[in-house]
Amino acid sequence: MQHVEVVRILILAGACLAAGAAAAQSVPAALGEIVVTAPHAPDEQPINQILAPEINAYGVGSVTDLLQALEPQTRSSMSDLPPIVLINGRIAGTGELDNLPPEAILRVDVLPESSSLRYGFPDTQRVLNFVLRDHYRGLTAEASDNETTEGGGESGAADVSAVRVEHDAESAVRLDYKEAERLLESQRDVVDTDPPLRTLVPSTNEAKLSGSIVRPLLNLRPSLEASVDLKSANSLQGLATDEVSGNAALLRQHTGTTTTHLAARAGGALGFLSWSSSAGYDGTVTHTRGGTGLDAAGELLLDHSDSSVSSGSFAGYLGGPVAQLPAGAVLLNINLASQWQTISTSTALTGVAASASRLSRSTGSVQLNGNLPLTSREQGVLPFLGDFNFRFDAKLQEVSEFGLLPSYDLGVTWKPLRGIHVHAEYSRTESAPSLQDLLGPSIVTPGVQLFDFVTGETVYVTEIAGGDDDLRRTDTRVASFGVYLGPFVNSTGFGARFEHRRVVDAEGPLPAITAEVEDAFPDRFLRDASGTLFEVDDRSVNLALEAQDDLKWGFNVSLPISKDPPAEGETGLRLWISAYDTWYFRDTILLRAGVPPLDLLDGAPLSVAGTSVAGSQSRHALEYRTTLRYHAFGARLRVRWRSATLVDGGTAASSSNLYFSDLTTADLRVYADLAQGLNLNLGVTNLFDSRQTVQDGSGVTPVGFQPGYVDPLGRVITVGVRKVW
Repeated sequence: MQHVEVVRILILAGACLAAGAAAAQSVPAALGEIVVTAPHAPDEQPINQILAPEINAYGVGSVTDLLQALEPQTRSSMSDLPPIVLINGRIAGTGELDNLPPEAILRVDVLPESSSLRYGFPDTQRVLNFVLRDHYRGLTAEASDNETTEGGGESGAADVSAVRVEHDAESAVRLDYKEAERLLESQRDVVDTDPPLRTLVPSTNEAKLSGSIVRPLLNLRPSLEASVDLKSANSLQGLATDEVSGNAALLRQHTGTTTTHLAARAGGALGFLSWSSSAGYDGTVTHTRGGTGLDAAGELLLDHSDSSVSSGSFAGYLGGPVAQLPAGAVLLNINLASQWQTISTSTALTGVAASASRLSRSTGSVQLNGNLPLTSREQGVLPFLGDFNFRFDAKLQEVSEFGLLPSYDLGVTWKPLRGIHVHAEYSRTESAPSLQDLLGPSIVTPGVQLFDFVTGETVYVTEIAGGDDDLRRTDTRVASFGVYLGPFVNSTGFGARFEHRRVVDAEGPLPAITAEVEDAFPDRFLRDASGTLFEVDDRSVNLALEAQDDLKWGFNVSLPISKDPPAEGETGLRLWISAYDTWYFRDTILLRAGVPPLDLLDGAPLSVAGTSVAGSQSRHALEYRTTLRYHAFGARLRVRWRSATLVDGGTAASSSNLYFSDLTTADLRVYADLAQGLNLNLGVTNLFDSRQTVQDGSGVTPVGFQPGYVDPLGRVITVGVRKVW
């Protein structure tokens, strides 16, 4: 493919140019003057600090990638929510995180959950403060090429960015380009009638231009970010034939999406209180064109679907210590937010009258959260109990067409001894379906491969996607209890959390096709006279009740292995290890009142998001990560495992089971920091080319669960080069 070849040339040219630049320079210009400062840093002491040599040890190319690499060290035992991210003590925008290179960061302060209250968030998330160098100027170029070991599905990416930091002033601009070629069923030996004419993975293109700027103004530090993102995808859906006319047509589908983003932030102090405000606009325009089949005269039927979604928002908060109790200060925050959204859709199908719809929504909310210290060892208030805090979060949201949606979260945290944190909470949240789920355009896609658990056969169906204006509000209730031990020596920490979740009128896609699902939603499935499924309406539905109970626990530790202390700016030989284990005790879906629930842990199949292949819910899952760094060389390994399952199929009169094997996958990345900011890396995704094995009672793998469907790409090798000037 021509564009991917261009990316390859860019990699080689970039490597040569970087090597020449490295030979011509003696001091990396990107480093500049290093001044250890932390302007506007949060008041609380960090529970962990990650310095520049350790940041370099992860071998990442952006702050977004760094956040993923630091996840084991920054995850909270109180929730699955990602950490709140600050840059020099202020809330960071998503554009800033994408544009800033790791070289601009002096250190990362990991702050406890209680720090989130100072930024208008409930204290169930940790806070990361990225402290930038006082002076940094750098130009970064990066290119990568991805190849599958089985051939096909090749992809490439390239980006260039320019960043400047001067004290509290920042400016950045970045250009990204990505491209992937299509992967056909014939390239994976899939047993099918016309594999050369059907894609397992569509061809895609994406180009994105983004920029961000921060400038001091009086005592404020306003920021502005903007981006434009262009995406396209092309797929083949098989060959449509007409026996009467003898005509045949290749069914193609094209989707083009343009996304624009604009956001501004500002914040400061008002006496002993802090405040922040933000405003933003997002717009997405999507065009979908595709053939759906042939009409009675043998002419091609076309589906044209368009949607335009626009949204604007404003939010602000004011908070801080408002009173003093014997055990400490009472922290209180108030958040005000408003949003408007508009979605316009149109659908035109050959032979059917065109339709168009438009829906607008306005949302306003007020949120109050706070923390009340009840006992304190430091203040001498019932010191034998340790530190005991009560926290709350209450929100009232007004959504047009849905009315008032209340939410609340109550919790307690207890620290009986230093290094021991115990917490418990209960939350209830009412939410409305999105405009896209309500009014998304109807998109007809023929030739979608599905496994029909009713008949035990793999079928190709016409899938209908889009919005459904009958969706109702969702009521989510969660109770959790957890404990965290640490951080101890070398940032060692251990955490465990049990969560009990119930979702009433849960909104989501249809579960995998079983007799129970078809009985509950009979109007969503069409079969011919022989009972073969040929059409599925896969728009979102409300499920009566989802119920899940699970336990997540694990640890992370950093181990210096070198006997001699490392030189300045180096890490020496160091090892980071994290391991997390998840046990699922309950995972059921009640389709509607009066029918037995589907038990996803005991026989019911699970729809896998983003794929037409149904899966199953394992009772047990493990994740292990390790990073090894020695001076300029490093390696990262991530291993995931999930247990085997057995899925029931068929009907009450004729049942059939499928056995899903356990699955272990490993991703490896090795990298080297060479002279003058040159970084070379080699990555292998799915190192052992592992795929889950699916067999029926006779030991045969159904067509729909062939390796090419379960994991089309398989093992992928990535070669990349990155240079900072």
